Amino acid sequence: MKKILIIIISVVVGLGIVGGYLYFFHPELLTFATMTSTESPDEKIYTLDMLEPGRYYVWSNTGADILDSVTGGTDSTFHILPKGNNNWDKKQDVKHTIWFSSKEDESIPTYYQGDELIYVSKINVPFEGIKWERFADYGYTIGVTNLIGDKSGHYRIPFDENNLYAGYVYDKSDASQINQFVNVSNLFIDKIGGVSVRDSIISDGGTIYGLEKDNVYVCEWYTGTFYQDFEMTADIHSFCSLESFKTYNYNFLHSNCISIEIPSWFKSGYYYVNELGFFRYVSDADRNQYNGQAYDGNIEWNDPIILYDDLGQVIYDPSNNIDKRYVDDNSDTTSIQSEQDNQAQLSSEDNTFENDSYKEQTDHFDYDIPSDSGAEDDAVN
Repeated sequence: MKKILIIIISVVVGLGIVGGYLYFFHPELLTFATMTSTESPDEKIYTLDMLEPGRYYVWSNTGADILDSVTGGTDSTFHILPKGNNNWDKKQDVKHTIWFSSKEDESIPTYYQGDELIYVSKINVPFEGIKWERFADYGYTIGVTNLIGDKSGHYRIPFDENNLYAGYVYDKSDASQINQFVNVSNLFIDKIGGVSVRDSIISDGGTIYGLEKDNVYVCEWYTGTFYQDFEMTADIHSFCSLESFKTYNYNFLHSNCISIEIPSWFKSGYYYVNELGFFRYVSDADRNQYNGQAYDGNIEWNDPIILYDDLGQVIYDPSNNIDKRYVDDNSDTTSIQSEQDNQAQLSSEDNTFENDSYKEQTDHFDYDIPSDSGAEDDAVN
């Protein structure tokens, strides 16, 4: 009996020593599936001591003071920022895309004005700057991005013998079927759901527009001149890089975390902060219109902040204090303002107005591509 008691005491003491060591020297290993490691859609964290170090969180403003919340005065709701699945880990020289499955995208938290962005770390403070990468929301599609167009209007993805189709195909989607083709320099997609893959259904991020969430489509791929039909599911929510910024403002909170200041010039959209967390920002102007779901096609998520002139020169970038929108090259008159006034005059005369490139892009969401969910399976050659 004494031997058993000694063994039990030894085990308890040993676990205590190991736990103490991990807590003080490797806190990142102490994650719990019910709290943060699963990043489940319903995950909510209510106390500061449950926050995982090295991650970002949205603190939801429910009327409590942020200082009271982070110092334990009141319980609050913290939402962890998921990292998503990116396309540049294996291939650096591609335009950035972040993928979420149609089940995972519900884990993306929403930041409203009045909320706080929180960062927790035992070793780091982002004093050298906070990197923001803004991503355009291109809706649900198959797991393919960065499609390249040629002069004939056809689209392809290139093959790399070292990385296969990395940077172009999401390996966790059923589009990964095409990874079997290793003896071609380029793989062409000509049709999806019987509709030709051309400019009208291709987003600026090289994804395919107009697909219905979770529907199955027959995709016609070509290896050389030989076609291969594959069934692929539009269950991937794709976000493609739009613009990037760097800011420097943060605040210590006399607690275990800091708050990151959200710039006042942010527009509604999706933001990746320091490549550690992805979140949705909803401006006050869009708050009442936003449907609160993982996807809302009625919000202009992709309206750019950084503006360029016809020569590609930056005329507005608030992150770098650049604002040349109303000044011409000689800095005397408001050439751009005059153009806006002319447009306003034309609008009043003929009651017409051409929207910007974002509107042209979002119109493609209404493009009706028939799915093959209820059709018989096509043979795969």
